[in-house]
Amino acid sequence: MPLRTVRSLVTLAALLFGRAPLAAGAPPAWPADPFVQQLVQQVLPDPSRDWDGYEFAQRGSRGATYIAAGLLWRDSPHDRSAAAAILRGVLDLQYEDGPDSKRHGVWRTRRNETDHDSNWREFVGCGLILILERFPDRLPSDLVRDIRSGLLRAAEGASRRNVGPGYTNIALMSAFLLDYVGAQQGREDLQQAGRKKAEAIYELFSRHKTFNEYNSPTYYGADLMALAFWREHASSARMRELGRSMEADLWRDIGMFYHAGMQNMCGPFVRAYGMDMTNYCGLTGLWIALAVGDPALSPWPTSGGHHQGERVYAPIFAILDARVPDDAMPHLRRFVGPRRFERMFADTKATVLIEKDLMMGAATLTRRWDQHHPATIYWLPDGKRPVGWILLAGSNEGVAPVVTDRCLQIRRQSKSDEPIHLLVWAPNLDETSITADRWNLPGLSVNVQVADDVALVQVQWLDHPRYDRCLEVRYSTPTTIAGGTPALTLRPEP
Repeated sequence: MPLRTVRSLVTLAALLFGRAPLAAGAPPAWPADPFVQQLVQQVLPDPSRDWDGYEFAQRGSRGATYIAAGLLWRDSPHDRSAAAAILRGVLDLQYEDGPDSKRHGVWRTRRNETDHDSNWREFVGCGLILILERFPDRLPSDLVRDIRSGLLRAAEGASRRNVGPGYTNIALMSAFLLDYVGAQQGREDLQQAGRKKAEAIYELFSRHKTFNEYNSPTYYGADLMALAFWREHASSARMRELGRSMEADLWRDIGMFYHAGMQNMCGPFVRAYGMDMTNYCGLTGLWIALAVGDPALSPWPTSGGHHQGERVYAPIFAILDARVPDDAMPHLRRFVGPRRFERMFADTKATVLIEKDLMMGAATLTRRWDQHHPATIYWLPDGKRPVGWILLAGSNEGVAPVVTDRCLQIRRQSKSDEPIHLLVWAPNLDETSITADRWNLPGLSVNVQVADDVALVQVQWLDHPRYDRCLEVRYSTPTTIAGGTPALTLRPEP
């Protein structure tokens, strides 16, 4: 039977039974760019040595899935068999609880897990979909079948869980997982749930062209990944176009907050795991590294740094390929000029000032959470990296910071006698440089104005699990300060 006839019959079967054929054509070419190769190869094992892929998978299902994609992409001797062994190990980590269980379709993060993470449906599931789309001919047919079965369980569980559109990174991936599995496996209920969620996400995004999980150096990376899945592999033209549109607008927003000279985004950060992107693996930094293609311009640690586990995203991001709009790319390569702007997100507003050697950002974030970074100041000591930084910690009670008149004002949103708590880091920082009304930091002098009865009560070194050794600074505040009165004003001097 001619090949064209076979393909026609496969397509007809897909229409009749709700299943689209797996990706046609050759897999993507292995990257020619040495820097991209380096980022991807850095996380890939050498399977020519004694190495148990199944055992490897048991130590981390998400990372193992992404590494399996990288092995199939590289396709060196033994890579296919190693990837297959990894994927069998990943599939065996999926909970087999019935459809009425909250764990239905969830992958264990690792062997002997005691507390499941429902988000692993999306993180692992989307990686498996990319493998099916790009490398189906490099896997045994029975493994492809088992992956499809695992994806169906994950989609069923995701549909029942039904995360809201404001849980940005998971909602984006969940919409894609539901749409894709529903279309591929003849489950119109799942496909419609995915498309409905996609429209809800887009409606929420369209209010301000921002996501609720706003300006996150880590989760913007997951958002860009999910939107790339939409643009490349969603089942409808509508969803693919929504993915392209939101991806482009997200890159534009990243460009506005990014300072290429400092190789950092300006706060505030709704969710962050560090303060210096050259010192921890924030996934937005990995996307920028792939987009600019130059290690000298990349806010991604070549080695070391916190959150090393995020390096496993490199194969997935590189296969999906960064699509940065032409008007956003200059911001990723060089400092393009000073700017002051405001951005609405959710029910609050970010106020931002970015200059050549200084940037400040602030927003009122009501939840007390260490991932919240409601106000930040960055500067370049003597015009050189690494940056110095000041953080208004997310553990503060009832603070409402704003950047105005080239200063950071910290107001009390509610009455509290808890001290206002800040963290400070800079090269060669000395705790004696911080006094009640002036901070003489390396490369930056800050004039400090306080309200009545506000006083400096503590300056001490802190070995922080995310920021390493930094100074903790506390100002006491009386309960009489409320109603928007500035309790503390930090004014960097030119």
